[in-house]
Amino acid sequence: MKTTNRLNPLTMKLSVLAAIMCFSPWGSAAEKPGEEKKDASLPTLVELGSTRCVACKRMEPVMEALRKEHGSRLNVVFIDALKDPAGAKKYKIRLIPTQVFLAPDGKEIARHQGYYSKEAILKKFKEKGFDLAKAEGEGV
Repeated sequence: MKTTNRLNPLTMKLSVLAAIMCFSPWGSAAEKPGEEKKDASLPTLVELGSTRCVACKRMEPVMEALRKEHGSRLNVVFIDALKDPAGAKKYKIRLIPTQVFLAPDGKEIARHQGYYSKEAILKKFKEKGFDLAKAEGEGV
């Protein structure tokens, strides 16, 4: 008899959902799109995750640091994909967390799935022409 180590796709999805449901909320990030004021002249980082996902929870301090240190040069938005499936559907995500990088005109310029460090996010924006690490008062 031949055995296989493959998991049924439905079993995998249910396992991931069960794991997500086991964790407590962030509490500090906005949970609905548009809850935070956005400056249309700035690039935007949209974090699609959940308040109950381990990797998403690891993103919380990264997002808070970006808001605090670069909030005058970058819009930072969090959408809880479980509480706002329509918001998540807009970005056609396949897993959480997903970070979507938007130009000031709203056009997607990059995306990443999984945990992403603050340094990697800043580097990605710089690669796309938005140097967020520049001193205040300098151009983008």
